[in-house]
Amino acid sequence: MNMVLQSLKYGNVEFGEYVIDGHRALFREIGKDRILYRRFVGEEIVLERIVFGYEKIMIVPVYPALTPKYITNYLLLEFKTPIHIAPGSMTYVYVEVPIDIAIYVYMDKVFTVLDVIPLFEPKYTLYGDPFNGLIARYYSSSIYYEITPIRGKALAKLTLRNRTNEWVIVTRLLVDMSPLKIFYKPGTSEAYTQELLMVIDSPSTASVGYGDPFVSDIEPIDDPPELRQPRIILKTDMLWGI
Repeated sequence: MNMVLQSLKYGNVEFGEYVIDGHRALFREIGKDRILYRRFVGEEIVLERIVFGYEKIMIVPVYPALTPKYITNYLLLEFKTPIHIAPGSMTYVYVEVPIDIAIYVYMDKVFTVLDVIPLFEPKYTLYGDPFNGLIARYYSSSIYYEITPIRGKALAKLTLRNRTNEWVIVTRLLVDMSPLKIFYKPGTSEAYTQELLMVIDSPSTASVGYGDPFVSDIEPIDDPPELRQPRIILKTDMLWGI
């Protein structure tokens, strides 16, 4: 029997087939407390799993750090449009943050990650010098001037504070995905992070802080083990250029 293809929406999954950015995700009941999960690219099955014993299955946005394997928790966003900021001033913009799509399976409050579906080709870069720098996922990010939900991306509010007495140009943002939080609006394809605060200390250095959500009616994802929040959330120092 042919199934009706459903578009991507975050939250609880019903049995059926979903289209996720060139992939098809199939959830089929095959017995009591058993589900067959398949992911297709075209007509090819690229992943197949059987789930036994579950309470709920969810589709959620997730950090772009788990595919093809976990290497780093840093993400470097390079802005397509540089931002010029006057001495002593403060402003804010909204920036595009890449995500992948995860399939979570829950029993009570315990979950496992059944699959992570990549939404973009992973690229890496070195932020800093070869001896002390950081390996980071790289992404070329668009900037927006109002809240603009983007399918297949998350949106972050970035507040910029220039503490110097000079004009500065901001071309990139370094984010640590451990203190970063990802939220989704259930029943939609909208995803967000919390507000980020970039304090500029010189034309080439800054620190990035992690604030609170800036959108209502959203739910946080449960962080995968590799990227669980630290108990003490520290700022991320940008010492090799902004």
